[in-house]
Amino acid sequence: MSTSSTKPPCPVCRQPLDLRIARGRKSGKTFLMLICAHDARHFRGFINDRTYVEGVLSRLEGRTALDQGGIDGKAPKRRSKTNLEQPS
Repeated sequence: MSTSSTKPPCPVCRQPLDLRIARGRKSGKTFLMLICAHDARHFRGFINDRTYVEGVLSRLEGRTALDQGGIDGKAPKRRSKTNLEQPS
């Protein structure tokens, strides 16, 4: 895992960008996401190159389980599929 000094900065606030593992909603394909750690509205970038993504994942294998979160140890945010409305 990289330190703050080696992470690229957000172009808006200059805070380090987090690197996370994510999956496409429809395709289910894994990709890498660069996101502003301070405010996700500032910057989000996606890396979809299969060869590069597979290389990163193979280097991370054993360090971080995909099921337990991203590269930074935080679980990817997912929308809840729970229906909170009461039946009428």
